[in-house]
Amino acid sequence: MTSDTYGVATEMQNVGDKEGFKIYSTNRLGECSDKLPEFSEDTEDFWAQDMWMIINKKLLTSKFNKVSAAIKKSFNLSYDNAQYNIFEKIKNLSSEKSHNDFEKKYHIAGGNVFIVKGKYGDELLIGQDELETFNICQVKSMFGCGKVTVLPQMDFHLDLFIRPLDNRKILLSDDKKTLEILQQGLRKVINYTTTHPESRDEYLKIIDRFINIQASFETSIDINNYAKADDVAHVLKKKGFDVIRVPGRLYTASNYFDDGRSEISYFCNYMNANVLRNKDNELVYITNKSMIDEMLGLTPEISKEIGFSFEKAFLDSISHYVKNEHVYFIEGKDDFVKKEMLYCYQGGIHCATTEIPE
Repeated sequence: MTSDTYGVATEMQNVGDKEGFKIYSTNRLGECSDKLPEFSEDTEDFWAQDMWMIINKKLLTSKFNKVSAAIKKSFNLSYDNAQYNIFEKIKNLSSEKSHNDFEKKYHIAGGNVFIVKGKYGDELLIGQDELETFNICQVKSMFGCGKVTVLPQMDFHLDLFIRPLDNRKILLSDDKKTLEILQQGLRKVINYTTTHPESRDEYLKIIDRFINIQASFETSIDINNYAKADDVAHVLKKKGFDVIRVPGRLYTASNYFDDGRSEISYFCNYMNANVLRNKDNELVYITNKSMIDEMLGLTPEISKEIGFSFEKAFLDSISHYVKNEHVYFIEGKDDFVKKEMLYCYQGGIHCATTEIPE
């Protein structure tokens, strides 16, 4: 991680202490450290996953920064041979509309790729947007994978709508599943109100919230012009993956970017997550705390009374693959993750980290 903004790295390290992994960061001197007091609290370059990836003992990055140098030195890595040099950067940057436009010419952001284990070696999942810049041969060479699966974009990065587990199992956020879960919750609130008339006034307000949020989400689904879950599931199943549809995200889609695509802002995104094996070889799932239960008017006490929580519904949807006690929802100080990181910055905990393979 590149930052302990709002205590996110500290919270991640607390999970690591329990599950058996370390969080590393770079301080301003460019040294790699797992000492939390040395973490920067800057939000600049917060998105470690998009800045650099470690592939086959090589550092895949397009930025000449202290983060890259520190990780390279500390873990005995070499730069990928395909990296551009600093003189090329100075020459070409002035001709691009933005720094990000320049970066895209030389680097695939880690959020738009996943490497999964295949029968005959590593396989790459990649968002189709990257093929506007790179061809399949270049992608294979860059990531050292002999097999590449190109997926439709349900958002600008894959890690906002899918999450590979292991054994070719992949979680896929399905907006129709999210609507089903909201409808189930609404029925439970209505049933509780019927059997507890003394709470009627309080729970009618919650019913209104459910109805309004569901209607708003249905509108956003209609506006959203990215690919749908069925499109992604079709490709994954054809390639032999086991697709597990889950209620993994809830968003608003309103205006359009310059390229004509929908602008999506998340109230809830459980797909943007880190998945790893702990010291006991059990799967661990680390994702983002969300605003959805709060928006629905569900306090822990009310959720217990009616037997429903959207967060719990997500836990139930993955319980056959990850035990509840190994699922973590990162919050950050002052609810930074759910109130700012997701909704304002359009990123989550997976975006803020990059994995260091053993």
